[in-house]
Formats: sequence, C-alpha cells, structure tokens
Amino acid sequence: MTQSKAILSILVIMLFTSCSYIEQYIKERESEGIIASIGDNHLYKEDIKSIVPQGTNSEDSTLIIDAYIRRWATNILILENAKRNVSNQAEINKMAEEYRRTLTIHYYKQEMVNEKVKVPTDEETAKFYETHKQLFLLEEPVVKGALMKIPNNIKSTQIERKFKNLTNNIADIEKYALQYAKDYVLFTEYWKPLNEIIDTKTSSLKITKPGYYEEKDSVNLLLLNITDYIQEGEIAPIEMVMEEVRSMLYDQEKMEYLKNFDNEIYDYGIKHNQIKIKTEN
Repeated sequence: MTQSKAILSILVIMLFTSCSYIEQYIKERESEGIIASIGDNHLYKEDIKSIVPQGTNSEDSTLIIDAYIRRWATNILILENAKRNVSNQAEINKMAEEYRRTLTIHYYKQEMVNEKVKVPTDEETAKFYETHKQLFLLEEPVVKGALMKIPNNIKSTQIERKFKNLTNNIADIEKYALQYAKDYVLFTEYWKPLNEIIDTKTSSLKITKPGYYEEKDSVNLLLLNITDYIQEGEIAPIEMVMEEVRSMLYDQEKMEYLKNFDNEIYDYGIKHNQIKIKTEN
C-alpha cells in the first residue's frame, strides 16, 4: 500500500463539539466503535472517551480531539514508514522483547512486594527510632508556638499581653486574628522548622530558646511566642521523623525480600532441573 493510499484510508470523525457528540457517534458506530483508521490500525471510541475534561466548552473540545487524532495518525504513519525503511528491524525487535521481559519482571516483583512486605506498624517504627536516634539529627532548629502579624498602626497592647500568655488565651487570640491579623499560625501541637516561621537570614530576631519575641518594621508588627525549641544538631522529635523512619524500614524490608526472592527462584530452578548449564570438558 502506498503512503498516499494509507493516508486516504484514514476515517476521521474530527469535529466533535462536546462529550455528548462523542456519545452520539458511539451510538451510531456501536458495531465497530472505530473513530479513525490507517490500514489495519484503528483508533477506537474508548481511546478518546476520556481525553476531554468534564466542563470543557465546545470549541476547546474540538481542538483537543482534533489534536489527539492528528497525533495518533501522524505517529502511525511514521511507524509504518519506519518499518519499511529501517534496516536494523531485528535489533529493534530484540530490544523491544528485552524491554517487555524487564517490564513484566518488574510488575511481577512489585505485586509480590505488595503482597508480602507489610508497612511497619507504629510500634515497630518507634522501636527502630529509639535504638537509632543518632541517625535523625536536626539540620536546623525546630519550634512550637504561635505567630501573628498585624498592621503596626493598630493598638496592640492588649493582644501583646495575651500573646505572651499564649496557653490561657488561645480563644481570644484567634478571635482577634480573624479580625485584624495579616498572618496567623498556631503550631503549639506540632513542630515546624524555625526558618518556615521567620526568615532567619533577614530577620533581626535571634531565637535560641523558648520565649516571647516581637519584630516591628514600617508596616507590620510581628508577634511570636515560642513554647518549645530544639536546636540544630539535636535529635529530631519522633513525630517529625515518624514517616521517614517508617519508609526507611519498609525499604529495608523490601530490599531484603527481593534479594531472598531472587535467590529462592534460582535455587528452585536448580533443584528442579529447570536450569541447565552446559560446562566445557
């Protein structure tokens, strides 16, 4: 078949204006479901059914479907030309088969891992953390507390006093924040890196311990109450690294399982004469 005949054999229904048009065409072609064809290659209704996001207008739907069909047809034509003109087709087939084998093995192993390797429990994770704490040293200070940024032209004496006594005034502080604050973060129940709270490179604040801090510029007043502080180089609290530890444990179990899996498969093959190795005399 010549290239021109191949191109002429494309049967394209292109100007769909919405998903409803796709459904209409599908009903009309229920027996075959073909949208476009090049020789023995077909583009089916299922291939384009989900390419138009829900809510897309008619004009954009047409453009999306048109572009998809054009890409599909172009790739098929290039492939057909390549099959006729590429000289090392045998090498391509060999590489494709190797890739198929590798991909099949990968998915099989992943299925076995999903079935056999369990996610470590909280108890197992905590136990590993307790016996390997030196692996989890902080690279920067972490803190608990609260931060509020308000315009510096607002009378703030009362809120400053409440902020200093943070624990007993949370409700009043949050009510005030809703009305006046440009920024408000309450993090008394979880740790945050200090640099996520303030820019430690540019801020005039030197925070090295729990306490109440203020910083004022020409526009804003920053109120900061640090209730807990752990400096860099110290052991990270478990709640900060729990998932990191769990992931580390899981990866170790996974690697050990796959190593044993490979060995067991090989040993089974040897034991049951599935592997025949020819030795030279």
